[in-house]
Amino acid sequence: MAFELVPLVAFAHVATVVNAPHYVATYDLIVEERHRNPTNYRWFLISSALMLAVVVLVVGHMDELLGPLVRVYLTWSAYHYAAQHFGIGTMYAAKG
Repeated sequence: MAFELVPLVAFAHVATVVNAPHYVATYDLIVEERHRNPTNYRWFLISSALMLAVVVLVVGHMDELLGPLVRVYLTWSAYHYAAQHFGIGTMYAAKG
């Protein structure tokens, strides 16, 4: 691995550790409610297989794929967290 990738690899590991409680809580809810909402459970299974394939590809082609993957993650994170805050804000505004 090239020395330039060390910060990206470190970022990927820190992001995984920091976001793990969020992932686990979400996946736990999906698995618990799999009989009530089977569509979410199917998406969970499909996306898990796809993410495993992405991880295998990135590990196999670290130099070419890690940089673009981190860019996608950072772009998605900003959108995801903004949408979460909007949804929570809207929920509390409706309660008020």
